[in-house]
Amino acid sequence: MYNTDIVCIYTDLSTYQEMLLRILDTDVDGMTAKIQVVYDSVHLDERVQALLHKVRGWNPELSFYILFSYEYFEHMHRFLCELLTQRPLTNYDALLDLVGI
Repeated sequence: MYNTDIVCIYTDLSTYQEMLLRILDTDVDGMTAKIQVVYDSVHLDERVQALLHKVRGWNPELSFYILFSYEYFEHMHRFLCELLTQRPLTNYDALLDLVGI
């Protein structure tokens, strides 16, 4: 589903794209479906709801997709890793601050 074992660090668009596809374990054609599966599994969590609410002007599902963009994905990945493995959330506040548009 979502590879929580990969450390996500990128400094350019090419590396970001590689990381995104490796973490989702897919190719470009399957990316949207994989993000949808992740959304379906976490969107009811209150912390995810708060995060999606901070991405203003969009519906929750589209907001979730925005968090996979170049600007946010490195932080979103850390957040999802903690959430999906049920570890204490240490990256939550930083991500909320980042999306505080």
